[in-house]
Order: sequence, then structure tokens, then C-alpha cells
Amino acid sequence: MNSTQETQEAQDRPPLTGALPPPASQTALQAVPTMAWVRLSEPAPVAPLLRSGQRSMAAWMLFWLLTLLLAVAALPARAVSVGETVTARWLDSAQGPQPLIAGQSRLTYVDFWASWCGPCKQSFPWMNEIHGKLAASGLRIVAVNVDAKRAEAEQFLARNPAQFSIVYDREGAFAKALDVKTMPTSLLLDAQGKVLFVHQGFNPKDRNELEAAITSALRGGKVAGTAAVRP
Repeated sequence: MNSTQETQEAQDRPPLTGALPPPASQTALQAVPTMAWVRLSEPAPVAPLLRSGQRSMAAWMLFWLLTLLLAVAALPARAVSVGETVTARWLDSAQGPQPLIAGQSRLTYVDFWASWCGPCKQSFPWMNEIHGKLAASGLRIVAVNVDAKRAEAEQFLARNPAQFSIVYDREGAFAKALDVKTMPTSLLLDAQGKVLFVHQGFNPKDRNELEAAITSALRGGKVAGTAAVRP
């Protein structure tokens, strides 16, 4: 082939206009899909679950505690008996709060009464009498009114004056604590609040026996059991 022919073939060839193909290694890299990082869902935190369980347990404990308290409150009160000690307390009066048991008294005769109580009209004159006889020897009489309306008690007192202490238990908490069900009901307490005898109701025939029991207790003797006085 002469030079003229070579020149003509070179002119006839199409020009190289495309880029060279990429290396095989680069092609392989491009073929590999891009790996995306996927964040797996994390387990629920333990602490909130524990707190929820603790709240449920506390709610159940509170429920059973309230149920127990209501059951205990529904139990009937037990009547006070001889030998028990009555809790010291203050009670309302026209002169202000008064203690149930005063320090200077050797004995306290506690009488629960109400304005609608028929026998109370007979017991008040006797209590005035026994107060006049034995107050100097250390006897103190405290009459506890249980009327819900104080005005009714005052009307009773206007007709039946008292020379001894009058206090009020309008809500009946004191009477309920001792399970007082009969009007009048009387207790004789020593200086420490110990119950020496319990007496329910009032009959004029019981006057002498009641006075004898109180006088014996003031002298340090025992309170004998009679139909009127139940030691």
C-alpha cells in the first residue's frame, strides 16, 4: 500500500468522538446499590412501665385500705364497762370548753341526758341534792347533753335548773364512743377516769342506793352491786 492509499483510508475512518468506556472495576462499583442505614425500632423504655405498675399497685393498696377502714367503722361500738378507763376530753359548755375530769375532783359523776328524756326531769333535782352534799368531799357532777339543737337543751334547763356542770355533745361523738343508748345513763369515774359503776335510767327509788355507792367510793370503799348500781 502506497502512501497515497494510506492517507485516503485515514480520511475515510470516522473520527473518535466518544469517551473511553469506564474500567470494569468502576462499572462494578456503580452497579452496587447504595446501602441505606435502617434504624431498628428500639424496645419501649423499662422505667415508664415500672412506674405504671407501681401506680396500679398503689391504687389497689389504697382501695383495700379504705375498704378495711370502712368495715372497722361499721362495727358496732361496745358499751363501756366497769374497770375500763374513759379517755380524757374537753367538752363545750356555756362558759367555754371544760375538761371531763378536773384535777381537784376525787370522783366524777357523768350523766348523759336529753331534753326529751322523762326520767331526766327526776334525776336533775337529785343531782342538785347530791352535789350540795358531796361536792366538798371531792364529788364533781358533769351532765352531758346529747340534743342536736342546743336551744332545746336550754329550754329544759330553764324548767329544770342545774347547780352542777352542764356540757354539750351535740354530734353525739362522746355518747357513741361509750355506746350510750339509754337516757339517762350515768358513770362514776375516779380521778384517773376509771369506771367504778354504770347506771342506766333513773327511778326515785334508786336515790339512796346511788348515794350510798358514791359515798362509799369517796371513802375508798368498794361499790356494791345493786339493782340501781351495776359495778
